[in-house]
Amino acid sequence: MKESIMSLNERNPSGLLEVKEPLTISQYHDNCGFNLKKSYPLYQSKVIQSRAKDWFSIPERTLENLFKVQKEPKRDLLIVYIIEVRKGDEVYCYLVLSDKAYHEVLSDESQQILQVQQICSKFLFMQENLVLK
Repeated sequence: MKESIMSLNERNPSGLLEVKEPLTISQYHDNCGFNLKKSYPLYQSKVIQSRAKDWFSIPERTLENLFKVQKEPKRDLLIVYIIEVRKGDEVYCYLVLSDKAYHEVLSDESQQILQVQQICSKFLFMQENLVLK
C-alpha cells in the first residue's frame, strides 16, 4: 500500500473511503455483494444470508468490538477493513480509515451494516473497478 491509513485518513476526514461504486439493493442481491477478492468475512447481517441471526466469524465478538483499525503495517502486512452499508435504496462499500468513523456508522440508525470483511491492503488494490473516492 503506497499510503498509510493515517495519510488516507488525513485526506478523508470522514474516516471512510468509498472503494466501489454504490449498488442498488437489487444489484447488490443479484451480484451477491461487491465480490471482493481475497477478503475474509468477519460479519454478515441476517439480512443478506439465510440464517435467523447475524453471523460473526468470532462468536464472542459484536459489531462494536469486531476490529480496531491498524494505523501502520505489522511486519509489512496491513490488514484493512471493508464495510458494506445500506443507506436508503443503495448499498455502499467503504474502506474504514478510523475507529471513530466506524462507530459513527454503527450509531447512525439511517444506515445498516450488511457485511464487514478484512483484507490485506496489497489485495485491496488488486480489486476490479476500484474507485477510491
